[in-house]
Amino acid sequence: MLRSKKIAITGGIAVGKSTVCDFFKQFGGYVIRSDEIVHSILTPETQAGKQIIELLGKQIVVKGQLDRKKIAEIAFNDKVILNSLEKIIHPVVLDDINKKISDITGKYPCIFVEIPLLFEIGQADYFDYVVTVTSKELNCIKRLAKKGVSEREYKKRMLHQMNPQSKAQKADFVIDNDSSLDELKEKAYKLYNSLLTV
Repeated sequence: MLRSKKIAITGGIAVGKSTVCDFFKQFGGYVIRSDEIVHSILTPETQAGKQIIELLGKQIVVKGQLDRKKIAEIAFNDKVILNSLEKIIHPVVLDDINKKISDITGKYPCIFVEIPLLFEIGQADYFDYVVTVTSKELNCIKRLAKKGVSEREYKKRMLHQMNPQSKAQKADFVIDNDSSLDELKEKAYKLYNSLLTV
């Protein structure tokens, strides 16, 4: 039976983690995105969703859904609330990642898990390899500006993350995303092939 390698994809905000994962998927890997799991649990119907409403108040429910923007506004302005929120979300996300990996292990050579706060929550040892995606701060700010997120908001959120250089130093592999999309794809392709042989 094929042994699937578990590979975490991490890095700072707007460095291009999702794009790198898209490439790995094209090359034949299986991709699990922690942000998609968070999205699936952020509903008033889930246990986690109910706990979040209890923590932050009913004002975060808009048209029957949890408003992620409102949640972020509250959480990133109060460290105590952010910590409480993470204690609700992280265990559920990690449990879901475990289940997904169990379901598909042996079917793909590499299982990639996009997990931004990998080092912050102490889960690096769970994976066979860690890939950190890096990018200059100015480029990250430009990417976020296209999504309507300000530089001030970017810097505020980055205060709650490990320094990007530290993430790069702790990783097994680093992909730099400060060039063209074609060059990024080429870097991802080379790394994918390396991961098949390590």
